[in-house]
Amino acid sequence: VVWLTNLEGRMARVHFVAFKAYSKMARHLGRFAFQQLLTYTYEDGSYIFDVIFGMTPCSNMLAVNTCIKSGFKKVGVLPNGAWIAAKGKSENMIVTAVTREDVL
Repeated sequence: VVWLTNLEGRMARVHFVAFKAYSKMARHLGRFAFQQLLTYTYEDGSYIFDVIFGMTPCSNMLAVNTCIKSGFKKVGVLPNGAWIAAKGKSENMIVTAVTREDVL
């Protein structure tokens, strides 16, 4: 499942979930989804998105690594950017991004 939020200009934040039964295929499914999103065009032929970015709590390295294997690149860390309710504290958020050139 893939959905976009924070649409601004030709950029969007992606949210990606792969169900356990498909976890071994997650990077391939992700790459396919991101290729599709980054090649959608308006009627005039201009691209809808130039970049898609993700933000993942640093404690979820499985998700970060899946993103990277799908074509994303780590672009930085947002200090204390993720509130982890179960722990009652904030932790760093890893910011990743993908462009058309990264997945085509």
